[in-house]
This record gives sequence, C-alpha cells and structure tokens, in this order.
Amino acid sequence: KANRERENFISVEVKVPVVEAVELELALNKKSIVGTLVNIGNPHLLFHGDNKLTKEEFVKIAPTLSRGNTQTNGAVNVSFFWRESADCYRAIVCERGVGFTKFCGSAALAFWTINSFEKNISISMPGGKTELSYSGDGFVKILASVEEICPEKTFL
Repeated sequence: KANRERENFISVEVKVPVVEAVELELALNKKSIVGTLVNIGNPHLLFHGDNKLTKEEFVKIAPTLSRGNTQTNGAVNVSFFWRESADCYRAIVCERGVGFTKFCGSAALAFWTINSFEKNISISMPGGKTELSYSGDGFVKILASVEEICPEKTFL
C-alpha cells in the first residue's frame, strides 16, 4: 500500500529482499571493472563510482550491458551510483528493453540491499529523489518523489 507522505512524495514499506549478490569482472578498454549482479525480483547489474568506471564510460556501455550476456544470464537493468556525501548518492539507470530511464525504484532498493544499509540514504536520479530507511522487523521504507503526468485520464 502506498501512502502520501507529503506534497509530491509517496511511501511504501517492503520486505528487505533476501538476495545473493555476485561480483562480475568485465573488461572495458583494456581495464577491468567490477559490477554487482543481484536479483530482487528483477535482475540488476550495479556499478559504483568508487570503481574504475567513470560516468561517461557507463553511458557508453550501459545499453549493450542491459541486453545481457552469458555472465548475466539474460537482460538486466544496469545502474551507476556515485556518492555525493555520507548518505547521499546519485544514480543513472539503463533498464532492460527500455534504455535510459528517469527513475528506477527497484535499482535504488537493490543498491540499498547489497550495501547492507540499515540507515537512511537518499538517491537522486534524473526524474526524482528516493529515500530508503530500515523501518525494523525486516522492512525497508521507500519514500519517492512523484509527479502527475496525465491528469484526469485513465488508461485501461
């Protein structure tokens, strides 16, 4: 169930995913980069800015990586995260079958999960911001910015 928290923000509480994260080493322009493959109900390949990968390199390789290969066992959402401050990150996401998207809540949840965060973090993406916090009893609260894009229209 989604709750309206404040103006233009909704929240949901979901069970913290139990996942097995696998580090994948990939060759890129004569250097080795490491990503983390994790499936939280949909597959994600996550890269962190602390890696040898730059944001510019990520933008070039993400569409190809999202189509998948033998290491990923099929198409995956590919994300690049970098730290802005202690608990604040930025991210860009290339979703499988879609391309670059403005926002991906499951990528934020996957990143939070594999980093064993039991604290609050915020992640800004081109389309908005999300805050994740451990709410106890095995649940994580996800607070995300929302925007009405088609007022008074129903799609059936």
